[in-house]
Amino acid sequence: MKELATLLTLERPLISVDLETTGLFPNVDRICQIGVIKLYPNGEIKEWESLINPGIPIPGHVAEIHHINDESVRDAPRFAHIAEKLYYGFKECDLTGYNCRNFDVRFLVEEFRRCNITFKPGRIADSFHIFKYYNPRNLSAAVRQYLGRDHTEAHSALPDAKASMELLEALLRQHPDLPREVGALERRFQPDGNNLDSEGKFVWNREGEVVFNFGKMRGTKLKSCDKQYLSWLLQANFSNEIKTIVQDAILGKYPRR
Repeated sequence: MKELATLLTLERPLISVDLETTGLFPNVDRICQIGVIKLYPNGEIKEWESLINPGIPIPGHVAEIHHINDESVRDAPRFAHIAEKLYYGFKECDLTGYNCRNFDVRFLVEEFRRCNITFKPGRIADSFHIFKYYNPRNLSAAVRQYLGRDHTEAHSALPDAKASMELLEALLRQHPDLPREVGALERRFQPDGNNLDSEGKFVWNREGEVVFNFGKMRGTKLKSCDKQYLSWLLQANFSNEIKTIVQDAILGKYPRR
């Protein structure tokens, strides 16, 4: 990692941050572990990590992923206890991480907000977005990798459909661990049974209630949303499916699972 200071011009320290959380929604979920590596322009490196007591239960299915449960964090500090020290550690630093802009930074902003601290992250070099740039995930790239040829007729409907089916065949052939039923494939790779709508704009939370999965209201219960905001959504550029859900909510009709 020290070599990074010679590969990248650092005007100020660069912090790599990663969080483990109780879920995916910063306004309702909490941080339960944080890991930080701070690289100084002179090549010096400092590392720090801590479990954090989120103050709310850690769902079992989440604990299975990061192996942090309620017992693990029972004696750990709350975020509020380390917030000020952490804030000054991040102050006047740039950030990096894997998809940190969309996940870790959003959680940090929200956790600091709860402590009445306005956290404005520095510049962000997100390795996830750099990786995606050099490793495109489009059909042409998949055909090149798994079928060993260029997809010269990309964006032509029938050739694209043919390439997609050939790609599925190649994937099943090269990965014997894959399920052999369409339903099983769907459940494994599109585990979106929590989606209320086909776009995933609204999802079911673990209490069986519908919450927003987009925008500033992400994580907010549909039934708790201000009617004025819902009325605004009806005027925005959303599909009829979404507008139907919103219209019903305005009328006091909420989905039941």
